[in-house]
Amino acid sequence: MKNVNDIKDKAYETLGNIIEKSGELYSKAGETAKYLARTAVLKAEIAKDKTKLKTLYSDLGSLYFTLHKDSPEESLAQTCDTIKDIIKNIEIKESELASLNQEYDPEAQDAEFTEEDEKEEPFDSDSSN
Repeated sequence: MKNVNDIKDKAYETLGNIIEKSGELYSKAGETAKYLARTAVLKAEIAKDKTKLKTLYSDLGSLYFTLHKDSPEESLAQTCDTIKDIIKNIEIKESELASLNQEYDPEAQDAEFTEEDEKEEPFDSDSSN
């Protein structure tokens, strides 16, 4: 019977080791899940803060330009001039776009296509006339 008891003891020992290792793995998995969750939250918060910062920088720059576009500090004069040039270019292109939209009348274009055009025979490549 000693063999059976030895087998039982060995089985209980092995089972105990398995349970212990399972607990360690479970603990590590929990730590990993906590790590991944926290890093995801932090990355999302950082991205949110960076977006907010970009918006504030943009708002600050817009405010500065609005207040000082005619007399900017020397270090910002070239940037203000470039912004003014871009604004002028946008205005020119918007004006041209408005003119094109006024000149183009899609109904007038459709009116040139008549019912007679629909009745014309398609080009026949085999005819030699």
